[in-house]
Amino acid sequence: MTPEPVPAAPSADPHPLHIAIELRKLTLTLMNATLGYRLTLTNGGSEPLADIAVAADLIGAHSSLPREMQLAGLETDLPVRHRLPGLAPGESGDVTGEVRVPLAQLRPIAQGRAQLFVPLARFRIGAEGQEPRCFTLIAGQPSPSGNGAIQPVRLDHGPRIYDGLAGRAF
Repeated sequence: MTPEPVPAAPSADPHPLHIAIELRKLTLTLMNATLGYRLTLTNGGSEPLADIAVAADLIGAHSSLPREMQLAGLETDLPVRHRLPGLAPGESGDVTGEVRVPLAQLRPIAQGRAQLFVPLARFRIGAEGQEPRCFTLIAGQPSPSGNGAIQPVRLDHGPRIYDGLAGRAF
C-alpha cells in the first residue's frame, strides 16, 4: 500500500509552487533516526520557475524548545538537499531523499517508562524570484483509532523500521 502524499501547509497567498510529500519510512538505528521522503513539486503558475532549491532537516519536538526552533522559517538554517534547474508551467518534478538526526541530539519525551520521539521534518523550498515555502511536517505512525492523530515513535524499543507513516504539515 502506497502512503497518501501529504500536502504542504497552506499559505495565505497563492504560490506557484505546489508541494506534496510522501513519507517513505522511518529507521531507528543505535546512532540515528532517518526519515525517507519523496517530494513532488509542481509549477501551478503561468511562468517558468528556475533554480529550485529544497533545504531540509530532521529534529525532535520537545516542550523545552521554543516554537521558532522547532518550525521551519525563512531564517532557519537548513542544509540544501536537492536542486532542480526549473519547472515549466504545469510541469512536475520529484525528488527523493532522507533527513537524519543523531539520537544523541534528541531530547526524548518521557511518558512513564516510555521514551518518545516526535519527528519534525523541516523544509524550505524556494525558486528564483519567489518567496520560499517553509513548512514543518510531523511524522509518525497513524493512530489505530483512525482519528487522524499521529503517534510518537518509541525510542526505548531499540532499532527498528517504521513503514506506513502518517504526516501532517503545519
